[in-house]
Formats: sequence, C-alpha cells, structure tokens
Amino acid sequence: MTGGEFTPLRPRRFVRAVAPEPEPPPAPAATHAVEQETPAPIETAIVADDFGAAVRACAIRFAAIACARALREAIARNPLFVARFVDDAILAAGGIEGARVRLSPQDAAACADTLACEIVADAALQTGEVRIEKDGGSVGATLDQRAGLLVRAAADE
Repeated sequence: MTGGEFTPLRPRRFVRAVAPEPEPPPAPAATHAVEQETPAPIETAIVADDFGAAVRACAIRFAAIACARALREAIARNPLFVARFVDDAILAAGGIEGARVRLSPQDAAACADTLACEIVADAALQTGEVRIEKDGGSVGATLDQRAGLLVRAAADE
C-alpha cells in the first residue's frame, strides 16, 4: 500500500510440505541360514496318550455322576440300601466294636433295626451320607464319593 491506494488482498494458496512415507527398514542381511521352529497347532500339540487320558477321566467323571443318581434313586425306593454303605464304612473303620454310626434322620430311622451298633440321627448329614466314629477317629462317605469309587474300580478292571 503506497500512496493511499487500496489493494485488495489476494488469496494465497499455502502448500504444506508432505513428508514422504518412511521406507521400511532394510531386511537384515542373512549371515547364516537358521531355521526357526514355528509352533505346532494346538491339535497336533496334544499327544494321543494325553488326549486318551483326558477322555477317560471325563468318561469316569460322567459315569460317577450317573452312578450317584442311580444310588440316590435306589435309596429313595429302599432306604435299607444305606445299610450296605454303613457295612462298608464300618469295615473301613476297622470293625463294629465301639462304632457310632451317624446318618441322616430318615436313614437312621430306616436302619435302626438292621445295624448292630449305636446309630445317631444327625440332621447335618444328607440322605446316603455316612459317618462312622470310633475312639481312634472317624470315617465318612457320601453317595458321590461312593459312586466315584465304584466307577473307578470298574474302570481299572
């Protein structure tokens, strides 16, 4: 602006300098050939023996669950069936001398006349659960444990 004249502002175009995309770093020169092991897929990583053992363990677990259901059904139909569990528990405890048997109230009522030892009705125990107490300690079992033992014994034959 010189001499009082008005000069309109001309629009200008600004050009930004665009940085070029960085080039990927050069691949390191191979000084010697080294084969890298790629991890095997999970399917091939499982050894057949391990897989068979896992399947066997699952089968035993499911069979034990089914066996426990069958035992509960047997006890529901015939409460004296618990007496057989009590006999096994007494043998595990070392005999009937001085044994006190704790059962659920309904099992205690059903087995009172069939067992030749002191029977205590314990409301804390579930149907089919047995606890044998003697001077040296106690032994207990549940239907689930009993079913698991039966299935494992059959699986090991």
